[in-house]
Amino acid sequence: MHTLLIQRLKTSELDTNRYDNELLVSSFPTLLSETRSHFLVGDNGYVLVLRVANHAQLLAEFGSEGFLLILRNFIDAMRKTAPQYDNLYRYDEKSLALLLPAVGQVDVINRCEEIYRLTKNIVFEGDKKYSLDIDYLPMNYPQGYAGAEDFFRHVSRDMTSRKLSQGHDFIYFDDTDYVRPASRRDFMLSVIEEQFGKETFRVELQPMVEGKTRKVFGAEILLRIQDEYRHIVFNPVELVRVAAENGKIPLITRALLRYVASFYESVGPATFRATGFRRLALNTDVSLFTDPTFEEDFAALLKRANLPQDFIAFEIAEGDVAHNLEAFAAATKMLKKFNIQLVVDQYSGRNLNIDDLARLGFDKVKVGRNVVHNIDTDQAKLGAITSLLNEAKEKGIETAIVGVENRDQYDLLMKINPNVEMQGYYFYKPLERTALLDAMRSNKNLK
Repeated sequence: MHTLLIQRLKTSELDTNRYDNELLVSSFPTLLSETRSHFLVGDNGYVLVLRVANHAQLLAEFGSEGFLLILRNFIDAMRKTAPQYDNLYRYDEKSLALLLPAVGQVDVINRCEEIYRLTKNIVFEGDKKYSLDIDYLPMNYPQGYAGAEDFFRHVSRDMTSRKLSQGHDFIYFDDTDYVRPASRRDFMLSVIEEQFGKETFRVELQPMVEGKTRKVFGAEILLRIQDEYRHIVFNPVELVRVAAENGKIPLITRALLRYVASFYESVGPATFRATGFRRLALNTDVSLFTDPTFEEDFAALLKRANLPQDFIAFEIAEGDVAHNLEAFAAATKMLKKFNIQLVVDQYSGRNLNIDDLARLGFDKVKVGRNVVHNIDTDQAKLGAITSLLNEAKEKGIETAIVGVENRDQYDLLMKINPNVEMQGYYFYKPLERTALLDAMRSNKNLK
């Protein structure tokens, strides 16, 4: 089919039918005509070819009519998703093409991720659902080609000659060596494997301060994992969710523990003692503590780094603790011998009460920013956080507050419990490591 298309392009013997009645989309001659107009005015953009990699399998199972029905359902799903997918064409017997004028590669990747989600949930007949395996082939134009005909000769040759080394459901850019999964989930997992396996990840550190003195005594490690191609930082909540759903939290936490040990060794015990800095906290989940080799590996790391007691804090979300009570009861017993602080993060009291946490052996709760938000303007919210902090104090559970944003919130919290610990933009935004060291050394009160 590709060879035939090239021959017809050479001789200009293209069908004149501008609409494909089988798929109810525009035909290749229309795509050629539209692209030709973009060439004439000097536009830049992409033609994204979507080649059905499991075409032969679907054809054998459902026949040509069944395959066309699956493609029509896929096209309908695309059109319902966004208006730009009306700009869709039949490229050849097993490929569609999307004309994307005036877009860059970042936009193309976003489109591929969106289209990928649609390919895995196509209704065929009744409740039957089938997947399309797609090779995503973004072709940038004009690329120095004299006209649209030359450009599409290149596209067709490239589609038959390129080696799809990674397999199907990958994005293969024509003008670079960049290849990545079209699935956002799979791509994030590949980044996690790459950056945490080779320890090239980046973090920022959110200072924790003593409420009464406002001095920096610790910091929470925040992941800043970057999509190097799009130059954006992944949403950490999404990243952690994907990692947790796919068993990658132990990989991340172990890498962060090595980061903590390296940080302590490089700065030196004397600096930490002199500045009163005594804790680095990292977020994890139940899978770390149920890992059969965790206890042995953790003991070896603590011994090698010679970390002081309570220097490491593990923060676990309230929901994770509530759903894994037995596992955390065992984990707290195991970790107590290492003098590790265990903290319930994002605490609201909805899933666990303070008595539950005391029985489990948790040392501290970090009250989530959604609980703190608007306590300076909402009496009901102020009353709720007052009750929560007072109950924790009565039960001997330490408290920390996340999301303190202004002086009024700070003053209200100090009236409730002057020994509470705090994090928030009122004190510091997340810092790079050198900036944290400066904050430790200065430890000046905010004015």
